[in-house]
Amino acid sequence: MLNNNSMRIMTFTIIIVLVAIVAYAQDNNNLAYWTDSANKKINNLEIEKGQSILVRLKAEIPQNKILKAYSVIIYFDNSKISVEANATPNSRIVPSNVSIEDSGAIIINGFDVKGITGKSTASITDITITGKETGDFPCSILFTAFGEKSDDQFLPKGDYLTILVK
Repeated sequence: MLNNNSMRIMTFTIIIVLVAIVAYAQDNNNLAYWTDSANKKINNLEIEKGQSILVRLKAEIPQNKILKAYSVIIYFDNSKISVEANATPNSRIVPSNVSIEDSGAIIINGFDVKGITGKSTASITDITITGKETGDFPCSILFTAFGEKSDDQFLPKGDYLTILVK
């Protein structure tokens, strides 16, 4: 049996380990999100039919991680908007392959041998959105790869962007 002093030490050790695990998990909870032309984070976008607006997709790289490659799918309603993907000026990892599908998806892949070391934020791509038909819909982000190598992936959780075409 353990005496009171041993129990205290064991309890204290368990608490320290749990706090460290929670802190590590929170530090690796990286996000992907949209910004407007003023570099302000946005979750809603209103656009007139026929109007074009530029938005930027960004993703966070956790501390002590290196981003060398990514693959992301952006889903949108192609009956309401048209899109054009462009490289972000001064981006450290420029998209090497961009495919805009008729089904309403943009598939973007990027790679750089040097990579970007975290804690940092990477500009993934600029998207020009043009309103076609009125209505609203969510534009979602799904990263299928994001890391230094295949066994070191830290996929960002993507924020939704609700787009309203007026």
